Amino acid sequence: MNKHDYNIVPFEKKHLHKLAKLMKILWGKMEQEEIVQLLEWRYLQTPIQHIPHSFVLVKNDEVLAFRGWFILKLTHCDQIFYTASLADAVVHPSERRKGWFEKMTKFSLGQIQKCKSVPFTTAISSNEKSIPGYLKIGYRVLFEINESYNIRPFSFLFTQKAHFNKDQEIYTNNVLITEVPQLQIMEFLFEERIKNNRGALQVKWDSGYLDWRFKRPDSKYVFSYLCNEDATIGFLIFKSWGNDRYSLVEFVADTSQDFYKMLHAFVKVMKPKIISCWEHALKKQNINNRFFDGFYSIPKCFNFKKKSTSHPLLYMPNSNVENLSKSSESDLSDPKVWQINELYSDSI
Repeated sequence: MNKHDYNIVPFEKKHLHKLAKLMKILWGKMEQEEIVQLLEWRYLQTPIQHIPHSFVLVKNDEVLAFRGWFILKLTHCDQIFYTASLADAVVHPSERRKGWFEKMTKFSLGQIQKCKSVPFTTAISSNEKSIPGYLKIGYRVLFEINESYNIRPFSFLFTQKAHFNKDQEIYTNNVLITEVPQLQIMEFLFEERIKNNRGALQVKWDSGYLDWRFKRPDSKYVFSYLCNEDATIGFLIFKSWGNDRYSLVEFVADTSQDFYKMLHAFVKVMKPKIISCWEHALKKQNINNRFFDGFYSIPKCFNFKKKSTSHPLLYMPNSNVENLSKSSESDLSDPKVWQINELYSDSI
């Protein structure tokens, strides 16, 4: 492209405020400064910077479109690599119907595919309108995913919830409730989970990545840690949505008894009105997580609502995916290898 015409370039800090103005189209309920902070965190502060992941369309110093990707570090059979998943995209109303969505996706995909550490890219969005466009440029349906959103109301009359000061911790029944993430402990427990299921395709949650995720500017997290005499042996991660509403976004627990113990401690301390969670599974499998079976019946007088949907996981292999598959103990295109819930955990 001519330098005086349209150019697709990597997203930089100099584009931030103009892009935030454009993103108001998607995030209309957010204030301008909130959008600036979220974009800066999501694309400029991500710890995985060596893989290209965000691009803008510019003309005469104006930002006219954006294509973003979410980069995840994965592990499979002791190998570590990355995947890029399609994320935010927006085109200025004056530039629509000119093919920029497809052009920017193809361009950014080409840049990512140059990275030897990215054997494949994915699209995990349930946005049905965007799927035909992704199929057109070469994505294929790897498998269908069942998706269930579950809501659990709670009722606490004449009780006060805990109010945390900075670095405050509340300890009850061998469970620590805190707003402070214990990054090294969480990384260790995630690593233990990986070792116990090394043949699965899993997200590698290292402390640097976790630190970044918990600094998301529009989110607040509360952690429930289960401790024994020697160490921390499990945790639950809750995201606050305000008004005493929380989502359970990830957890490590060896048994359902450990899970419930941490959950009960969180409920006792924080007095939530609602706890919600997403569950994902292959379409041919039932969503039947043993940890959540009892979750909805604590106690029996509580009611809950549940709705289910399904959508495809789109997949595009890179040229080096064959080398990865040959050195692995299983085929990465096999749906049974994938740990589905981890890909969707605490979605950006």
